[in-house]
Amino acid sequence: MSKKIDYARWIRIAGFQFLLLVFSVRSQAQEPNSIEFGPSLMSFRYTEFPDDQRLNNKETGILPGLNAGLKLTPGAWRNGLSGSAHSGDVDYDGATSAFRPHKTQTETTILNGLASVGYAFSINDSISMTPYLGAGYRYWRRDIQPKNGVAGLLEDYRWFYGALGLEAQWRKSERFRLGADFRVIRPINAKLDVHITPETTLDLGARIGYRIGIPLQWSFNRRFGISLEPYYERQEFGASVPKNGILEPSSDSDLFGVHATGRLMF
Repeated sequence: MSKKIDYARWIRIAGFQFLLLVFSVRSQAQEPNSIEFGPSLMSFRYTEFPDDQRLNNKETGILPGLNAGLKLTPGAWRNGLSGSAHSGDVDYDGATSAFRPHKTQTETTILNGLASVGYAFSINDSISMTPYLGAGYRYWRRDIQPKNGVAGLLEDYRWFYGALGLEAQWRKSERFRLGADFRVIRPINAKLDVHITPETTLDLGARIGYRIGIPLQWSFNRRFGISLEPYYERQEFGASVPKNGILEPSSDSDLFGVHATGRLMF
């Protein structure tokens, strides 16, 4: 006869181990505040999955952009504001409403902003861990261009989101730092505005996504430095509820990119 697992006991043990970890580390020392600004590049890949699976719509391309950030670090607290803007043309490879193959260009603009607050703990003299919470907003304009007698389509996607993350940082020297930043992302109240007659707003089926970044920092002195962060982000949406005869199919987005910034510390 199999023995019943005592889940409550294992939860208590796991909680006790977590408390030991928390109290075995110490708060991270004061870090300088900083302002960051620089260019960005995003490899954009978007795929729609119609229910009938006859032909998936895909959009791929490279989007240039800019990114900026402000970091305030009173004591061991790590408070941040960051934003980015990317815009350009991507390749559309999909189908018409009659399921005929269709290729064109999509003018794409993606705006993103995030506010976060975290608390840094020192594991040892060179490694720190910062759990954090964040709240953000994303706007995506998707302007599919007319071509070969096929009409275009203008859509605006917009949503708030919550983020829960953990950033680890390794201080290799006084000048160079290497990090790893992982966060899960939950869209909130995701909407799609379809600009046709009649104007229609759809509720998107939100799913949990994630982002992984590898930030690298180099300081020239106490006032100036540079940063480079390669990253990957994954976001998925379920199909919308039909409205005015319009249905947004389920989709996913894969975003590979890199942020490069100059840093002013104060």
